[in-house]
Amino acid sequence: MKKNIAVIYGGTGEEHEISLISAEYVFDQLKDFDWNIFPIKIEKNGVWTVQGSQAAMTTAGQLISGGETISIDLAVSVCHGHPGETGHLPAFFEMCKVPFIGASLESSVHCFNKISTKMWLEKRGIPTTPSTVVHTLDEKSLSECENFFDQFGDIFIKASNQGSSVGCFHVTQRSQVKESIAKALQLSDYCLIEKTIKGRELEVSVWKLGAEIKTS
Repeated sequence: MKKNIAVIYGGTGEEHEISLISAEYVFDQLKDFDWNIFPIKIEKNGVWTVQGSQAAMTTAGQLISGGETISIDLAVSVCHGHPGETGHLPAFFEMCKVPFIGASLESSVHCFNKISTKMWLEKRGIPTTPSTVVHTLDEKSLSECENFFDQFGDIFIKASNQGSSVGCFHVTQRSQVKESIAKALQLSDYCLIEKTIKGRELEVSVWKLGAEIKTS
């Protein structure tokens, strides 16, 4: 019997359009496999749809779409930002006991917040780039941020609870600091400011299969 694979994409956050691009790649990779693929799009207003028609998933892990009820064998989240990377979708799948590809609820909650991520890394003794945090743009906070820029001369200003596609600003001029912080604070309650680090970027996949942890 063919497996039923649900691919969830879109989302209610600022990175909705980025997710649509990622989903196209995933669908292209899955087309050669002998599986039943169900594309579930989360519209910007939060409504779930399958090929334009409203759909829903029950707490028993069943997709209701087009008058049919389909048991889902595996869920693949391609949502950037809300509600995928924030932990909401992993929490739902865990509750429904639907196997899914992606980070767990706990790791999603911690890692989507850039500030808590740094705190976890530093607690583990893993070096991170020099940084400061701001949650308001009053005169005192702005002065501290401009002094931080003066110290390093090349920084990134990031909305704390967003991905890397939206709300992330590379700042190389002092005059850009205030505007970039203002934009970041429109997307998150807190803003992370970091010294730019020019180094190698390494992507490593880590997953758990049974009791064994594997890495790519």
